[in-house]
Amino acid sequence: MSTDSNNRQRILDAAHAIFAEAGLAGLSVRAIAARAGLSTIGVYSHFKGKRGILLALYADGFVRLGDAADIPAQSAGESDLVGLLVNRYIDFHRNHRAHYQLMFGMDRSQLGDSGTLEPIAKAAIERLAATLGRLLPADQPADLALAMAFRVWVLMHGYVTLGEMARFRMMDEAEWRAEVVGAVCQLLAGFKVVGMAQPKSNHGPLCC
Repeated sequence: MSTDSNNRQRILDAAHAIFAEAGLAGLSVRAIAARAGLSTIGVYSHFKGKRGILLALYADGFVRLGDAADIPAQSAGESDLVGLLVNRYIDFHRNHRAHYQLMFGMDRSQLGDSGTLEPIAKAAIERLAATLGRLLPADQPADLALAMAFRVWVLMHGYVTLGEMARFRMMDEAEWRAEVVGAVCQLLAGFKVVGMAQPKSNHGPLCC
């Protein structure tokens, strides 16, 4: 890795760590530079300031989310694809809370215009659609998987958001994850997807 690439990654790592610890209020160019062991000029030369860093973290978050949704065909058949997908989404939220807050919890006007931001999020949705598309009959319209992916994403996002509120956690972790899987299965049933089956248990990461 070149020095420039290495410094850029150091800046992003420092920014992510500060954002995770102190939120947006603690994320200043000076603090990022100090954490990365670089000058403020070095930060500006790579990202043109705080907005550029936030945009880079936003894009990185959606790449990571796309990675979570991108499940190779050989690693999961139709019978366990949904359970694996849901649990990977929940794990993404748990393991990358700062990214998640940046992606879904802040005013996007602080990051840039919609023309810059929308393709970043759409790329992650398309990777989710490619995975879920394996559950659709081959003769379905090409855009059906994308519509299905968007609805599944919204449903999973709703569950993990409510899961942050203690009053909505009236079950243990395994039961809660199973509830999310069951809800996604029910949603997918409306698309007449193949490979659907009833959950066999109320515990553990169930599959459809």
